[in-house]
Amino acid sequence: MDSKTATAVLHVMQDGMVIHTFPTPISEPLLIGRAPGNGLVLTSEHISWHHAMLWVEGARLWIKDIGSSNGTFIDDKRVLKPSPVEPSSTIRLGTDVTIRFQDNKRVALHDLFIEEVDKPGVTPIASNRLYIGTAEDSDVMLDSGPERAATLQIHSDGEIWIGTSDGEHALEIGEHFEVAGRQFRICQKVQRTPTMLAMDMRYPYHLSVNLQGAIGPRAQLRDLKTGKVFEIQSNNRVVLLYILARRLAEDRESTQSKDAEGWCKDEEVSSGIWGRNWQEHSAGHLHVLVHRLRNQIKTGGFDPWFIEKKRRHVRLCLPEVEVL
Repeated sequence: MDSKTATAVLHVMQDGMVIHTFPTPISEPLLIGRAPGNGLVLTSEHISWHHAMLWVEGARLWIKDIGSSNGTFIDDKRVLKPSPVEPSSTIRLGTDVTIRFQDNKRVALHDLFIEEVDKPGVTPIASNRLYIGTAEDSDVMLDSGPERAATLQIHSDGEIWIGTSDGEHALEIGEHFEVAGRQFRICQKVQRTPTMLAMDMRYPYHLSVNLQGAIGPRAQLRDLKTGKVFEIQSNNRVVLLYILARRLAEDRESTQSKDAEGWCKDEEVSSGIWGRNWQEHSAGHLHVLVHRLRNQIKTGGFDPWFIEKKRRHVRLCLPEVEVL
C-alpha cells in the first residue's frame, strides 16, 4: 500500500468504542459479517451474515458490499460497486459499526502550527482549541471582523475541525481554509512523538437542564466566573442539551476518560429529539439544530463552541452539568 496507509491500522468501532483493530496492508481479502467463517466477525444485529469485503489492489484499499441488508457506506455515501477507500474516509457498516484509518504516527499538538498562506510567521498550536478573531484572547489576531471569526478544535483521535458562524467541517493538515477573507492552513513539523496529548480545555460554564419545568423544557447556562445567566426554552434545543448533558453526567460517573466522555452518536441524538420517526429527518436536520442553538447561545454572550462535533458524534465540553 502507499505511504499513507502502510503505517496505519484500521479501527472497527461500535457505539463510539473500538472493538477490533487490525493493521494494513491487508495480505488477503477480508470478509466481514456475522457468520463465524468471516475474517472479521461482528455481532451487531444491523450487520448481515455476509456484509462486506475489504482488499488491497493497486496499492489502495477497496471495499465491496456483498449483499447486506443495511448497506455499506463511505463517508455516508452508499457503496453500490467496488470502491476505493481514502485514508481520510470513514466506512460505515449498517447503522452502528464504523471503520477508520488511524495513522500509527499520530500527530502531537506541539508538532502542529497554523500559518497564513504566502505570509511570513507561524503560530504554534499549544492546546486542543485555537481561536481566530479580533478578541484579545485570540491565538491568531485579525485586524477587523468578528471577535470569534473561527474556532479550531483538535480532537484526541487526530480529527481537526473548524467552526465559524456559517457552520463547521473537518480539516486535513495542509488544507487551505478561509477566515475573514484570509487564507490559512494547519501544518505539521517533523514528528517527534507517537501520541497526541490534548490539553483539557473546558468552558467555565454550568449547564442545568429541566424537561419538566413549570413553563416547559428549560435550560440555563451560568458563567462560573462572572455569574452571568442565559436561558433557553426552545423545545428541540433544550432536548438536545438534555441528551448531551445526561450522557456527559453518566460518563463521568463511570470514570470514562476525558477524551471519550460525553460523545453521543448522531443517530442517538436524533432519535431522542424526533422519536421513532427520526429517520425521516436527514443528517442535515441535526446539523441545522446545532447551528441554530450555537447562534442563540452566542446572542447571550456565551462562547457556543462548548458544543463539539466530529464525524457522526456530538458532545458538550463543560465542567459542570445538572440534569433535573
